[in-house]
Amino acid sequence: MFGWQGLRTEIGRWREAGRRPRLWWRDDDAHAAGPQLHRLIVQAARADLPLCLAVIPERLNQNLCAAVAPYDGIAVLQHGVTHIDHTGARSEFALETPPAQVAASLREGWTALEGFARRLPVYVPPWNALAPNVEAALALSGHRMVSAWGGFSRPGRVDAHVDLLRWRDGARFAGRERTLARLTGALHLRRKQARWDEPVGLLTHHLDHDEPAWRFLEELLLFAPLQECADWPTPAALFHLEVFPRPAPAGAAA
Repeated sequence: MFGWQGLRTEIGRWREAGRRPRLWWRDDDAHAAGPQLHRLIVQAARADLPLCLAVIPERLNQNLCAAVAPYDGIAVLQHGVTHIDHTGARSEFALETPPAQVAASLREGWTALEGFARRLPVYVPPWNALAPNVEAALALSGHRMVSAWGGFSRPGRVDAHVDLLRWRDGARFAGRERTLARLTGALHLRRKQARWDEPVGLLTHHLDHDEPAWRFLEELLLFAPLQECADWPTPAALFHLEVFPRPAPAGAAA
């Protein structure tokens, strides 16, 4: 049994066990303010839920920094550097690129995000694909965590699990029943395996949402059992990291 009632029933079983599921939300591919970004922020604010915004450094328009600054619940993660596949293998970097060279590019990308009031040293690989040389580079670049797709959390990594979109033949809403089944199934698995503290990550892509995806997202974020009976940790608490504040202007008082 899936649908809204199936999700309600699963959360009820968590309550019977005296537990609260942990959920979090990541939105990918951000780079500029615009109508879709505004709609995303409005939905996050209306639901009063934290949001991890994965930003592409190379494409960054500084208007995005201003757009998210008023919202304390939004933290910025680094989403690749250019988010362009130069290899044909879903990677920004050729597999033979030395990790030290990759790390230098990653650090440049991180520096490009300094205009944000709240950012976390978390790397979100484009297409959720982490090539071996990029993984090795993260040990040199200063990034503390990775967020990709599908796995249980482990030291240094917290993934997303429920994508609102399907991508074959063009991005579009994955469908209400399918998405609710995935979310309910993820919660069911954690309950059956007594992984009570294992987070479930919701993944959105505001620039690719069609109207059914937007409507479903609003319903999901405001769904009473998720509002009342689940925990949504702040990005800093989720990743066990301190937020990097915007650097003080040159010459500012200490």
